[in-house]
Amino acid sequence: MHEFICGVSAFRLLRTPPQILALYPPLPDISTRVGKLAIARNPEALGGLGIPIHVLVTQRKYLRYSSSVKMHLWSQELPLGSFFENDLEITLSSPLFTLLTMAPHVSVTHLAMAMYELCGSFSVYRPAPETQARLDAIRNTRLSRDMWQQVRDAHGNGTSLWKRPPLITVHELQHYAEHIYGLRGSKQFRQAAQMVTGQTASPLEAQASMLLGASRRLGGAGLTPFENNHLVRLGRKARRLAGRQHCYCDLFFPGCKGGQALDVECHGHLAHDSAEQGGLDANRTLALQSMGIDVIFLTYEQLIDEERRHAAIDHIARRAGFRPQPKTEALMQKERALCEELFIDWETLGS
Repeated sequence: MHEFICGVSAFRLLRTPPQILALYPPLPDISTRVGKLAIARNPEALGGLGIPIHVLVTQRKYLRYSSSVKMHLWSQELPLGSFFENDLEITLSSPLFTLLTMAPHVSVTHLAMAMYELCGSFSVYRPAPETQARLDAIRNTRLSRDMWQQVRDAHGNGTSLWKRPPLITVHELQHYAEHIYGLRGSKQFRQAAQMVTGQTASPLEAQASMLLGASRRLGGAGLTPFENNHLVRLGRKARRLAGRQHCYCDLFFPGCKGGQALDVECHGHLAHDSAEQGGLDANRTLALQSMGIDVIFLTYEQLIDEERRHAAIDHIARRAGFRPQPKTEALMQKERALCEELFIDWETLGS
């Protein structure tokens, strides 16, 4: 099957763990009427790919209309390396071209969120119950260790959050943005890429980065610069306290205008609710503080409530040395609009 899958359909494939893709039967040949009917009759068999499947064609004569397959005409020259074939012999757009083909169909904010996921060390995919049961059966086997790792909650249940190596780097994203002028979606792509501050490890880190880093005219707090996933090599005393040689800061502010070096940790319940993790967090915090780095924990609940959000942002700003002016009502409307888009159910991103 050599149809060129693109856009949100390619994004869904890129965020699906390989061990889950391997559980599903081959995708029907969507270039045929029989294949299209098979997809329309049994969309659940696609493992979350959903319908319609978005496909790119390069000539108008190949356009076909179907409830299960949506074709997009691309009449411009294709960027180098726009497509690749995965292990299931499905030809889909590369991560960068996937984002470009999504650009005309999603908001700039949601496009930036998709960029954070593909540039990050995480993916979001919720398996169906029967699929989750099969994943549980191979948990802790060699096969499982060689694949993406599903994050488990405090009770050991599988979640929709997965750990995996980044699919693209932020540098590759920025370089791509500079070389696609004139292509459809390139303007939205560049706007979204400017909102990506670095590599993140969870949706909450990406959401916090966008809210804190975006300019005030876009609805953000404008608290830059900061660095995502900042490496701190611990000194002797700090190593004894933390029990490790180094650690990473989610959002690291170097401190300016008399401010203190600051680590803003995005405290998600999935990764931090266990008693064991709580002890590790406490040791790590004490180690960083011993090196003169302040630590603040930021939660999802703090960010979605307007009053708590303002208190948290003001606290972070003052500790890091910023002195922002109060927002006007027009800027507050921008912030509310940004947050409305930003704090969605991340599983639905691209829908």
